[in-house]
Amino acid sequence: MPSTPAPVASVAAPVAPEDATGSLPGSVRPAPFHFSAKRVPGAIVLSGLYPDEATREQVRRMVEERFFEERIVDEARLGPGAPPNFLAGVRAGLDQLSHLASGEASVTGASLRLTGEALYEETAERMRASTAKLTPKGWTVVADIRLRESADE
Repeated sequence: MPSTPAPVASVAAPVAPEDATGSLPGSVRPAPFHFSAKRVPGAIVLSGLYPDEATREQVRRMVEERFFEERIVDEARLGPGAPPNFLAGVRAGLDQLSHLASGEASVTGASLRLTGEALYEETAERMRASTAKLTPKGWTVVADIRLRESADE
């Protein structure tokens, strides 16, 4: 004789309260949107994310206009979450990076970080003073520019 399945009791799991950021406790938050342009000998290496293909093309044009001799190595991919004024932040970073012998301009969320080496102390001082003025309003800026040590020192 076939057996009749036993009734199944349904139990509702308790819902965890959200924390102050709107995330559930223990949940993984996505990393902030990140883009980087790094000046290395003979090349500009682009990495991180672009919000869309049109932005990728605009950034590549900006790089071509500022870095005539360097090869462009574009390792960035498309992804969501670009901050407001992303292109303006990238433009400010590329403008400053073009004055450095080597370095990196990186955008993480609505923050621009510029690091690198200048050939002249006056260039380093000017860039440290002007980077914040070039970035979009409301963005945070870090400019860590140092003087490249000469090989004969």
